[in-house]
Amino acid sequence: MDAPPPVPPAPPPPARSPERFAIAVAVVVLFGLLLYRGYGNGYRVQPSQQSAAPLPLDVNAADRTELLQIPGVGPTLADAILTHRSTFGPFQSLEELDGVPGIGSKTLDKLRNWLVVDAKTPAKPAEPKFETLTRPAPPAPAPAASTTTKLAPGQTLDPNTATLAELHQLPGIGAKMAERIVAERTKKPFDSIDDLRRVSGIGAKTLDKIRPHLAIARR
Repeated sequence: MDAPPPVPPAPPPPARSPERFAIAVAVVVLFGLLLYRGYGNGYRVQPSQQSAAPLPLDVNAADRTELLQIPGVGPTLADAILTHRSTFGPFQSLEELDGVPGIGSKTLDKLRNWLVVDAKTPAKPAEPKFETLTRPAPPAPAPAASTTTKLAPGQTLDPNTATLAELHQLPGIGAKMAERIVAERTKKPFDSIDDLRRVSGIGAKTLDKIRPHLAIARR
């Protein structure tokens, strides 16, 4: 009988599947790191490129987000431009931006590179300017004629008992001065005609005018 053919050696056992999976993950991670370092920066999208509006912008149509894309324009200045536009209507020229709070001549020169005024944008009609008319002052009323009858020569009155109307009849004594005489005599009655000098506004000349018409009764 012929001898049986030799049996071939058994193949090596296959590698464990968990080990293969770990090796594959390591290779993928390593490849990803190399790809990120070499080309990652080139594929980054800048934030300004995501929603960049075409420049220059129409100042009468730009919204707040678009205005914020302009160099040097922050939230405060963007809000000021929008507030001015909504209050006074569309800008008719870039020079009108000088009226926006926070925009001076230097800032306006910078904004000229980024803003335009579109002629198609309807502009608010200019408000009519009214000249300030100065009304003439009304004529001063003519002084009313005095209806107070002055004392006749020889007539006298007692400054301690006379009424306001009677004191007003004294020459050179008006309503205010008559009130002062009454107020002063309330503090202390006049003992003599010269005591009327206590009244504010009655000097020597005024006292000489009214002296002939005064008589103080004895108490």
